[in-house]
Amino acid sequence: MRKILLLFTMLFTAELSYAQDSTGVDAPPIDDDFSNYEDVGSGVKRYCTQKVQNLTPAKLYGGGYEVQGPFGIQSKKGESYKNDANYNDVVDSPNDVNVKAVHGLHFNVNYPIISKSSIIVSLMAQYQESRFIIDDPKEYSLYRSLNDRGLRTGGIGTTIFKPINETRFMIFQAQGDINGDFQLNELGTAFSSGLTLSGAFIYGWKKNDRFMWGIGVTRTYRGGETLHIPILLYNRTFNDRWGVEVLFPARVHFRRNFSPKSLLQLGYEIVGNSYHISNTSDQIGRDLRPYNDLQLRRSEIKIRAIYEQSLKNFIWISLQAGFRYNYKFNLSEARDIKEGLFNKKFLLNNDIGNTPYLSVGIYLVSP
Repeated sequence: MRKILLLFTMLFTAELSYAQDSTGVDAPPIDDDFSNYEDVGSGVKRYCTQKVQNLTPAKLYGGGYEVQGPFGIQSKKGESYKNDANYNDVVDSPNDVNVKAVHGLHFNVNYPIISKSSIIVSLMAQYQESRFIIDDPKEYSLYRSLNDRGLRTGGIGTTIFKPINETRFMIFQAQGDINGDFQLNELGTAFSSGLTLSGAFIYGWKKNDRFMWGIGVTRTYRGGETLHIPILLYNRTFNDRWGVEVLFPARVHFRRNFSPKSLLQLGYEIVGNSYHISNTSDQIGRDLRPYNDLQLRRSEIKIRAIYEQSLKNFIWISLQAGFRYNYKFNLSEARDIKEGLFNKKFLLNNDIGNTPYLSVGIYLVSP
């Protein structure tokens, strides 16, 4: 716990601290409402703002805790594993492993450094962890690593909202993450072996104070591997109670506003990344000894309800409950192998069970 707090303190003092899962965030965050800063003089160019009415408030600082329920993992060797002559005397992978729970902390910071009517620039950082409690990991490297070391993501990035005029805008987003089973004293290895780079560009139109939309493209790891795909931004408030917030395909939420200080969202989000797995087989076994650049391709869909409410002024609590559906949790023998969206040729194919989950967080939101 002290190591986690130390990492968060270091990130915060650099004004780049943040902490999703996520985990490979390709969704450009929308920050403060700076409509009060618009130029209104005659002949002065005006710009659209980056929000619609009743939009979920942007989270500037905060963190939380998530726990997933029990599930099983069934593993099968891939073709490259089976055909390796070094494994003739190695027992098969475990057919069934029981995970009692997955839990972990996350911390978030999204810090606006330029706040003008003509441009908004924010710096962000994140830290997120997944600690696995496995009933009997057996003597296999992957499950020992998950049980003893867990998975972590730490990253920094920037988002730029650039209005063109009163109706058109652009959003640029770039982010770098280090992902893996690393410890704090292994950051050098994590940077060289667990770095992923993601980004997005959106060109959009703001029709009025209740409706903005845009189209673009993203480089993302939400599918567990590098993907370059089109994206759709669609934020719309239908009336004082109902609205939608969409960044498809990453997430879709229907919003119900109870008051200016409380709201409920129903929808889903895809989270994932590629994690470097340290090869510790010299200590615990021989099953993955020749591979020193293992990558765990993790991707999951969270179907969820999110209730958020102001506790006092700009301090909000977020309660999240839902169902975690696994899309991918497979082991690749190297980071430069491109498996593709539907290709299942992995070193180790893992079918993991789906499970409910709960998350709670406290945040300081934008005015």
